[in-house]
Formats: sequence, structure tokens, C-alpha cells
Amino acid sequence: MKESPYESPKSLEINSDDIALSRPKPGPVLIGLVVVILMVNAFLSFTVSSLIAGPNVHSIGYSVGYVAGQVIFFPLLVVGLFQIGRRFRNSRSRHKIFFWSSLLVLLSILGNLGTLV
Repeated sequence: MKESPYESPKSLEINSDDIALSRPKPGPVLIGLVVVILMVNAFLSFTVSSLIAGPNVHSIGYSVGYVAGQVIFFPLLVVGLFQIGRRFRNSRSRHKIFFWSSLLVLLSILGNLGTLV
């Protein structure tokens, strides 16, 4: 049987199970750092939101929205913007970008805390 010129030769067929996809995965240290900085950011952001709202008027809804916006949504927005570039579309890059943007949020929270106290 003659092979079609538009098909790959049988000798060049590659089994996709044999190829290991090399997608960089985040290490446990990076994941641990992301979790720790998220917890620190959440605690400090909640503290700052409590100081902004004042001692007499403390709304839990305001605090939850403030913490979610500053600790979760802002770093996710930065990660989403970096997804435009092809080399940032793997799990390791996402974790690195989330870590560094969370670190910037931490510096912002510490600055807010310094001005409020």
C-alpha cells in the first residue's frame, strides 16, 4: 500500500505517551512562601481595614471585601496580565508572579499600617 504524500511516514510516527512534557512545576518552597505571604497579607489587611473603619463602626462586610480585593484579586489581576506573554503560561511562572505581586501588596499594607498607627 502506497503512503499518501500528506501523511507522515510510518517510521517517523511518535507515540505521545513516550514524550514527557517538560512544564516547569513550582517547588514546595515556592508554594510554602506563597501560602505564608497570603496569610500574613490577610492578617495585616484585616488589621488595616479595622483601623480604617474605626473602633465604633466595624463592618465585617467591609473588612472581607477589603481583604479579598487587596490580598487575592490584585495579585490575580497581575498574574492575568502576565498571561499575555507565552513564557508566563505555566504553573511555576504563575506562582512566582503571584508571590512577587503579593510581596508588593505586603509593602503597601505595611505603609498603610505605618500611617494609621
